Amino acid sequence: MRYNEKTFKVMMILAKLMNENPQIKLEDLSEEDFKKMVEKMGFINDKVTESENNLFKAEKERDEHFTKMNAFALRLKSLIVAIYGPDSPFLKQIGLVLKSERKKGKRGANSKKATKKTETQPVTQWFEGFYLWCRKSLKRGKKFPLFYFFSMIFFP
Repeated sequence: MRYNEKTFKVMMILAKLMNENPQIKLEDLSEEDFKKMVEKMGFINDKVTESENNLFKAEKERDEHFTKMNAFALRLKSLIVAIYGPDSPFLKQIGLVLKSERKKGKRGANSKKATKKTETQPVTQWFEGFYLWCRKSLKRGKKFPLFYFFSMIFFP
């Protein structure tokens, strides 16, 4: 059976009850023997708790050290890419993917980018947008000679 804090507390209460009530006895276990067992269990439990605390502190220290090392490692990787280029044989050794071996993006009919680019607005809507852009530009002081020509034709 694995150690359980609740069960251990119950064992301590049982030891106390055996000490206070002489009628609570087992034939093969004396009150003193059970009391010694509970004390030894308390000692072992304290030892385990101390070891767990030490383990937690060591893991925390290791993680802090690893975080610092990782920051330097990332900087070194960037430096290696800057010095030797994105297709250097050193990149595979340090766990990076060569630029030439990266997966290419898919641009098919089902792609979101492809559908956005293929959607066309009617010419009049496009020209209205262009007209408004030119008007804003004119207000800022820019001049477009063709703008006057097209604006007279399409927007009398």
